Amino acid sequence: MRSSRGVERRALGLLAGLALAGCAPVLAPVELTPAELRRAASGGEVLVLARFHRADTGEGIFVGGPAASVPAQVTRIEDGQARTFGGTTGTVAAGARGWVLQALPPGAYYLTLGAGDAQGNGRAFTFAVPPGVGAAYVGSFPFECPYTAAQPCQAIGVPVAEPAAAWLALPEGAGPARPLPATRFSVSAATRGWPTPAGIAAGIDSVAVQSAINWEDLAGREGSRGTFRAAGGIAGLGLAAGQGGTAGAIIAVPFFAVALGTVAVGGLVAGAEAIHRSVVEREWRPCLEGLSAQTAPAVIGPRLAEALAVPPPATGRRGAETSMAPWRADVTRLVLRRCPEAGAYGVEVATRWTTPGHEARFLRGVPDAPPLPGLAFPYRMPWEAEAGGPATCRPLADYCAARGAPLLADAVVEAVVAARDALLAGR
Repeated sequence: MRSSRGVERRALGLLAGLALAGCAPVLAPVELTPAELRRAASGGEVLVLARFHRADTGEGIFVGGPAASVPAQVTRIEDGQARTFGGTTGTVAAGARGWVLQALPPGAYYLTLGAGDAQGNGRAFTFAVPPGVGAAYVGSFPFECPYTAAQPCQAIGVPVAEPAAAWLALPEGAGPARPLPATRFSVSAATRGWPTPAGIAAGIDSVAVQSAINWEDLAGREGSRGTFRAAGGIAGLGLAAGQGGTAGAIIAVPFFAVALGTVAVGGLVAGAEAIHRSVVEREWRPCLEGLSAQTAPAVIGPRLAEALAVPPPATGRRGAETSMAPWRADVTRLVLRRCPEAGAYGVEVATRWTTPGHEARFLRGVPDAPPLPGLAFPYRMPWEAEAGGPATCRPLADYCAARGAPLLADAVVEAVVAARDALLAGR
């Protein structure tokens, strides 16, 4: 797939050519080339089809491109990767009618249209891109107001499917598009109206936890050598970290063992050279192994099962017990982050909750935590609800105390229970 910079240059060149010719610029996405379509197919991406148009006239609306009057952005929920949406189309004629065709990796996506508070104004949507399909049609988005490029409206209706029209919007040979209309999203709606849990299963989503942290980026940062020097050299690594450090420790479950060479502890990034890795492993192996043991399935599984025992139906909305379904909670990331207080750290825990017809994500975070380079989710994501208040801050050494309380496991249990209680209260 051509880079976004290349697409922008191509679009800007088209607009400039039109201007020189004395024509008004045509606001429309750029047509994908056959080579781009082949690269998307061979790279495992899916062609995502959508349409943006005036509800009253059917006139197409250009979103997301460099000259668009309505910004559009999609973020992949699994890894936080964001990009503009709407800069390309299958054919010029389809693009003029508001049809967008863009290659995206499979996954769940969060789409925002327009500026400002997208959720509060009903301009946030979610959709799924399944693997193994040639094209996924996520719906046609009607702008329900007299839209003009000079005065773009921001009232958008519920996406609907136009199967016959969608077939014509695809390039020749692309095959049929599977209709998967996007749904309007808000955190408050996602956390309301859940059925009574018939039982709650819990686990750690190891794939998502691993992808939450870009270890290679952390290890390869050019500033790591300077950080070592500022700490008094490699010999000072263990001392600085043991006294609480100044930045943050990143923990990925269950990847402590393989991450020893690229774990950030007290702001010191090991992995640039083998000697750095060996020092970190020697100084921090007991701590990392201890933290890993706290969240091992055999250890934390019974604790989560006990904590998530289904409460009496009376704790929910009256009559909710007539609708019951199994729930599942997955820990999707676990990060030990620096608190505003010097030398103190809190455990950031994100969870994903599912039951038939419902999905919600929660984060128990560390307020005002400094961003960590390489972290895929440096801040709370717009699809994550709050539950349980801020994480408790403690000295870093407390988490590694040989005979201390299992603070990491406690933090995971507390975050999961708080999210469950929030869902029960929202019924």
